[in-house]
Amino acid sequence: MDELPDLNQCRPFAYDRESTDHGSKIGGAVPRDVKPLYVDVNQKYFGTIEFETGRAVSLFYSFDIYGDDETLDIISFNNRVLFPSKLIHAVVHQGSMSDGASEIITVVSCQRIRFEPMQSDRMPDSPEQVSPRSKVGGRPCIDNVSRVGPAFEELEQSGYRQLFQFDTPDPRSEAYIDGFPWDPGWLHVFVRGEHLAEAEFAFVVQQ
Repeated sequence: MDELPDLNQCRPFAYDRESTDHGSKIGGAVPRDVKPLYVDVNQKYFGTIEFETGRAVSLFYSFDIYGDDETLDIISFNNRVLFPSKLIHAVVHQGSMSDGASEIITVVSCQRIRFEPMQSDRMPDSPEQVSPRSKVGGRPCIDNVSRVGPAFEELEQSGYRQLFQFDTPDPRSEAYIDGFPWDPGWLHVFVRGEHLAEAEFAFVVQQ
């Protein structure tokens, strides 16, 4: 799997019913020797996507998904461009086993990520639409153009392209996940640059 895939292609993925201590996953313990870039008592680990090159991207966030802390309330940050900060950011690293002794908070239950083959991002029956599923690459699925469209347009005009799209788990085919932060909705991770190791990141939480 290429680290920076073509926008017209995507590799769908699903949240498996099995947990794992290595490779691509959400939740569970953070990979060994990987630390968030921002030191904050609310910093939490979300998940990791590992590429065939051995490089991986781990995501951290400090949103309050229950609305108890107004300064971190995820509702206040929905549907707009977010640049790396203590609220949400990515760390690029080499793939490794999970660190069960890590003190980094995780509230998301651990589930392995299962990939499907690379395919066209366009829906077979509606070629004007892109895949709404979780995927690597492709273009962002837009649920409400008037509400979130300007954020995606801003990123595209600034040279960013989608790296990941995390969709809320489908209970008909995927494991139930405790603490899934974007439910109901999507997390979109964007990058700008030619090489993942030097890429600039941006994010949109679409809810």
